[in-house]
Amino acid sequence: MESSSPLWSEIRRDAEFYKTGKLEDSFAYWDSGSPLEIAEAWQTTRAALTARIEAGETGWQFWIDWYEAQLTGAEQNWEMLKEIALIPDDDWKQGAAHVNGLIEGIRLDHAIPATPNAEVLEVNPETGLIRSRPLSEIAASFLQDCQARIRDATEILGDPAEGNNPYDALAPEIATLDRALARYPDRPQRLHDIALQVVRRVAARERTGDIPEAEKDALVADFKSELIGVANDIRQQDAEVQKVVDARVTDKLRNADPADAAVLPEAAPVLAQATETELAEELVEDADLAADAEADPQTRKEALYRFASRSFRIVSLLYKGLRAVLKEGAEVSKDIATIVTNSAKVKIAIAILLALFG
Repeated sequence: MESSSPLWSEIRRDAEFYKTGKLEDSFAYWDSGSPLEIAEAWQTTRAALTARIEAGETGWQFWIDWYEAQLTGAEQNWEMLKEIALIPDDDWKQGAAHVNGLIEGIRLDHAIPATPNAEVLEVNPETGLIRSRPLSEIAASFLQDCQARIRDATEILGDPAEGNNPYDALAPEIATLDRALARYPDRPQRLHDIALQVVRRVAARERTGDIPEAEKDALVADFKSELIGVANDIRQQDAEVQKVVDARVTDKLRNADPADAAVLPEAAPVLAQATETELAEELVEDADLAADAEADPQTRKEALYRFASRSFRIVSLLYKGLRAVLKEGAEVSKDIATIVTNSAKVKIAIAILLALFG
């Protein structure tokens, strides 16, 4: 091999890292791009791994994500990689399926704290199904005040349903707020998100001329301002809501495409089998919204994040339920747990979601 070849250039770069001790946390494997034969070999390997994922085999997405992050120099979760590297030799000797299952569990353990959703998912000992319990630092009196302010905001524009009202086009937005107050009275996170969702929808109607512009109409301006104020106050008063807002600011979520979520509507009903009615309904709704290319992009991405956060926790609870004996009456049905965790659609969905959030 000639010393002037591209490969020698790569070797010299690596040697310089070693010599100086200035090894960066993330750097691309190949400074000038993969050699052709290696790039072609990877594409063949990637296609084979993708076929296994589509067949419902667990864990192969990790190897794709890890190698491609190394190729591009993307940021890596080194603590997680350390855990994976330290999987005992006896486990590695049990084959790919066994090791990939362990890796999936490690990735879930890291994905869960990275996707807070201002709630706790737990098994209801009375039903044996998974339920959602709000996690909030807001005082009950403050939350009641926020609810009252949202209710007052819905009355600013009068009743669009009466007709001959310049704000008739906002009837769906008023209905959305009314439903939120009825459905999520104890969930600051949902009230926060829906208030801002309605503000975005109002702005869209202003742009299309369906309603007067806020700059020229004091009532529209007041309506938007009150909802923005409620959302800001919830965020300032509740650290759990702020954690969710911060966690959703990622490049991967920002660049997520509806196609990334195409499988979620098929996985959601399977996951829903292990949850109580309210959570089950929300899983299906969020999956459909996350895959809807016509939906408001921010609302769609919030639904994708929420679905991911809940899916990670549901699957983790089910895995633990299958591996350990929970207290009498507090166990998810093993039949349900087995169906959900063995579902090819669920496995594919989790692999996709871990690629985005893991």
